Amino acid sequence: MKKFKGTLMIILMVLSLLPLVAPAAVPGFNLNDSFDIYKGKPPGKGGGGEVPQVEDWGYARIGAAFARSQTTGTVQVAVLDTGVDTSHPDLAGVVTWCFSGIKRGNYDCSDRNVKDDDGHGTHVTGTIAALDNSIDSVGVAAGHVEIYSGKVLGKRGGSWDDLAWSIMHATDGPDGILGTADDAEVISMSLGGDISSSPSTIAMLQDAIDYATSNGVAVVAAAGNEGTCEAGDVQHSWPAENAGVFTVGATGIYDGTNFVTEWTGAEQDVMPCFSNDMPAGVVDISAPGVYITATKRGGGVTDLSGTSMATPHVAAVIALLMANGLSATQAQNRIVATALDMGYPSTMQGAGLMLADAAI
Repeated sequence: MKKFKGTLMIILMVLSLLPLVAPAAVPGFNLNDSFDIYKGKPPGKGGGGEVPQVEDWGYARIGAAFARSQTTGTVQVAVLDTGVDTSHPDLAGVVTWCFSGIKRGNYDCSDRNVKDDDGHGTHVTGTIAALDNSIDSVGVAAGHVEIYSGKVLGKRGGSWDDLAWSIMHATDGPDGILGTADDAEVISMSLGGDISSSPSTIAMLQDAIDYATSNGVAVVAAAGNEGTCEAGDVQHSWPAENAGVFTVGATGIYDGTNFVTEWTGAEQDVMPCFSNDMPAGVVDISAPGVYITATKRGGGVTDLSGTSMATPHVAAVIALLMANGLSATQAQNRIVATALDMGYPSTMQGAGLMLADAAI
């Protein structure tokens, strides 16, 4: 596969409240777009040490506990990201295979070539799969997933052909043989970038996604965080715009004054300005993505925000549905059919807020 030297950017938002107005007249957020990898110290729980188990507001809002209780079986979810801190006690035994798209090979999960040197991948993985125990956070699909960690991003981002290779490699599974029991069933990508000027790169990526979806894999990707809430300001991002990808926008909960981190049922579901408004038909669904508490590289938990944080919520619920015997397409259709319409344009929210308890 020919090497493409474009840049793939992590869609990780580092946010501070700004006087932006979202379609529902609520504050939005500003992206620090001077970095290829968006990172920093978001507000909220800082992490760095073990804490009593936290049930994130997003986990509660979508009814993840009920969905988990109605699930039997286990599926393999490939997280293509910055790697995972497999030494984190809340991820012990959860990650069963590690590979590097950058190095094009499989590695022991403690190897430096698959090490999470950013923290993004560890947070995303925790949202999906953190153990339901007495410490730190709990994953939306805890107990029903094995994680395949594919490192496709380093400190300077990643390349598109590495991503395409990784999609296909994850589809084949650890044994490298398509059609066997260890093939990935869900691929989660909290990453993206605008490659509208390179049709050949879009086509290369499409070939890899077609390889996955034609073999029954659910491919999930973030919509992106370049939104402005300005009418007609349409954003572009791939793989979100590739055919066959289930694309995810971000939501938060609003108490009338601020975005908050505890859901009681009285809060309003809103979409922050950063969540992309995309071409018609691109965004499929939305999920919690503002102040999401999940596993932190090095231990404990931290809060992060962005469509990166929304995406693993959706990947996890698809995994639960597939664990109950649904196909990837059936799972995605169920999620769309049971979503809550929040009143935003479908180009932002898709079908609306995903409700795991309704979908199950």
